Amino acid sequence: MGRVVRTLLRNRSVSGSCVVDWDGRNDRGAEVAAGIYIVRLDNGKQAVARKLVLTR
Repeated sequence: MGRVVRTLLRNRSVSGSCVVDWDGRNDRGAEVAAGIYIVRLDNGKQAVARKLVLTR
């Protein structure tokens, strides 16, 4: 549907690798439905989007 479900990390200033876990909840803390979600990573210079399958 094209809606933002949750923003996990914003304004990270340290360079290097980063691991972020998503617990399957939206910004309000409610569990989201199983399905296909688009994950978008943007570092300000480039952006990449990938499909993520959430199963329950």
